[in-house]
Amino acid sequence: MILQADIGIGLFGKEGNRAVDSSDFAIGEFKHLWVLLFKHGRWNYKRMAMMINWYFYKNFLYTLMQLFFSFCNGFSMQTVFPDLFLTMYNLQFSAWPIMFYALFEKDVCTNIDGIRFKQFIPSLYFVGQRNLAFNPFVYLVWSIVGFLQTLVLFIVPY
Repeated sequence: MILQADIGIGLFGKEGNRAVDSSDFAIGEFKHLWVLLFKHGRWNYKRMAMMINWYFYKNFLYTLMQLFFSFCNGFSMQTVFPDLFLTMYNLQFSAWPIMFYALFEKDVCTNIDGIRFKQFIPSLYFVGQRNLAFNPFVYLVWSIVGFLQTLVLFIVPY
């Protein structure tokens, strides 16, 4: 019975639906647990790492562009972007790119059955175990790329 857990997985069975009612995920058979843990767990890690990196990257672009523009206009409170762009900023550059990334980026084949799937487990979780998708070095690379692209996007039109 699920009493305390970070994420609960309930199994439909003869005992009733009480475990399913108090769980986050419900599965019908134990063989579906492999797919849930190993395929979707990997996808979730990679998507969350991409989302965090993208969030900082787009904020570097947006904020540093405003900062560079404020140096050029004498800190006069004038914005470099129009008001409609400021309003639609979080929808256009925050939600949609990550949503499309999460929908279409699937690096693990979905047609693998439970028996063949077990042989790929170490290679699937290597990225998450070693923190290869999100670590200080990856964050620094995304930040430097955001800074350099801000310079190009500001200096070329200026």
